[in-house]
Amino acid sequence: MTEAPRRVRVDRDLLTRMSRDATIFLLTRPLSIVVWGLLGAGLLWTLAPFGTALANAPSQAGRLVVMPALFAGVMVLYVILTITSVRRSLAVTMPEGSTVSVIVGQRELRVESARGTSRIAFSSFRRVRAGRDAVMLQLRDSSAMTALPRAVVSDADIARLRAEIG
Repeated sequence: MTEAPRRVRVDRDLLTRMSRDATIFLLTRPLSIVVWGLLGAGLLWTLAPFGTALANAPSQAGRLVVMPALFAGVMVLYVILTITSVRRSLAVTMPEGSTVSVIVGQRELRVESARGTSRIAFSSFRRVRAGRDAVMLQLRDSSAMTALPRAVVSDADIARLRAEIG
């Protein structure tokens, strides 16, 4: 358990590294995996006629390239929008140059940032995931999450959070 707050100054490099961890977390959640599966299946489904047309009637293949390109474009757009959303969210909650501190208490997490102080009961979270540079805490009954710099959460704190949250 953390007795005193751990503090870290937020810089551009930290935000970039935290964005990477949070983006990976979001793109590998169960719902995202379902979306990836559906988009991948759609891409394969549209590639089959394209491959057949390319082999049998190359002049027809040009028309059929549109659907696979659209599926691939949607996949790329999904990643870009996720990255943009994560970066924007982190920049708002932890602006460059600000300080973030965390105290892991007996039953709650206390976070201080540029946006104020939050006291969040462990029972508010349903999942903890620690990356190299960010610790993500997913809220119960919601798709929202809280991302904290890994530097302010010790290994012992993460183990305690996992034990309390599950």
